[in-house]
Amino acid sequence: MNLRLESSFDYAARRWLGLDVAGELLKAEAWLEANPTRRKKNLDRFFVNWLNRAHRELLAVELRENMRRAQRRVDAGVGSYESWAKGRT
Repeated sequence: MNLRLESSFDYAARRWLGLDVAGELLKAEAWLEANPTRRKKNLDRFFVNWLNRAHRELLAVELRENMRRAQRRVDAGVGSYESWAKGRT
């Protein structure tokens, strides 16, 4: 791996925290190979857009999971104001 590519990969890993950058780049490469008629002129922009989209999807999944977890806590009466107030008396 050359220095420029390595530093770019390190940057990407820091920029898109929590994302499997290597895996997403492999998916993007597979997409390019599977769609030769939709060739991209600016590959840097294509890869950045791909990673941004994957990261947004990851964050959306995490948000949905957190919302479900919070709703389960509310449904169980854990973390509600009423349960907190009962513990204070």
